[in-house]
Amino acid sequence: SDQLRKDLIMALGNAGIAWAGWGYCGGVNATRDLQWIKDFKHDLGMQAFVIDAEPEEENNKDIWTEADFTTFVTGVNTLFGTDNVALSTWPCVQIREKSVKKLMKIAEPMVCLFAPQVYWMDHPIPLHYDTLGYSKTEFPPHDPVSFVRMMIRAWKDAGFTKPLVISGQAYWTPT
Repeated sequence: SDQLRKDLIMALGNAGIAWAGWGYCGGVNATRDLQWIKDFKHDLGMQAFVIDAEPEEENNKDIWTEADFTTFVTGVNTLFGTDNVALSTWPCVQIREKSVKKLMKIAEPMVCLFAPQVYWMDHPIPLHYDTLGYSKTEFPPHDPVSFVRMMIRAWKDAGFTKPLVISGQAYWTPT
C-alpha cells in the first residue's frame, strides 16, 4: 500500500539509509513513467533513480525511438542530476536489439553508471562466443562468473566508459 511504502521510506531515511527508485520504463509509456518518477520524487523524497530500459523491437514488445529515449533520459537527468541516475538494461549491448547499444550511447553522458542485467541462467552459450568473438578458454561456458566477466569485457569493448554494477538473479538451476 502507499502508506506502507511511505512508512518504509521514512524509516530508511530516519536510519540514515539512502535509497533509490528502480523502475521498468517502456517506450510506449515514457510520458507516464516520467510523470510517475516526478511524483515519487515529490511525494517520497526520492533522490536517485535507476531507469530499467529493455528495448525489444523484435518481439514488438518495447520500442524506443532515439528522440523519445533522449527526451526521457534527459527528463530523469533533469530531476536528479547525472550522479543520481543509473541505467539498467540487457546484459550485452552487442547481442540484443540493434537499438540497445545506440540508446545506451545516448544515455551515457546523462547517467553515472550502467547496471546490466547479467541473468546468466546457463550462459555463456554459443551465441555469445559467435557474436563477440571471445574464446571458451578465456570465458568457460555455462559458468556464471565467466558470464559476468564476459559481459564486463563486452561493455568495455563496445566503448562504454561508465562504471558497471552487475545485477543478476539470485537463483539458477544447477547443471
